[in-house]
Amino acid sequence: PKSRPATLFVADLKGFTGISARLSPEQVAALLAEWYMDCNVILKHYGASIDKFIGDCVFAYWHGTAADVCVCAVQAAQALRAAEDAATSPTRVLVRERHDIVLDCRIGL
Repeated sequence: PKSRPATLFVADLKGFTGISARLSPEQVAALLAEWYMDCNVILKHYGASIDKFIGDCVFAYWHGTAADVCVCAVQAAQALRAAEDAATSPTRVLVRERHDIVLDCRIGL
């Protein structure tokens, strides 16, 4: 295998263990499915390749480290962080209203 420079993206949900303890298994599954969908749409929009989802974590990358690639990675991070503020899905509204839970993702580039 040949090595190539890449820009790496890792995001996970802050306090997810505590969140999952407060919700039913069905609510946890629905919440994760929605978050995965947000990650998928946003990261692909900014040209990332998603390597895998690991529990409440997503690992993605862009080939290269040029300035335009890094700009895309930062824009993807900003969009993913902003997605929760705009979330109107039934599951997120339910957990926000009934359990006062708002997802907060931490991102490393």
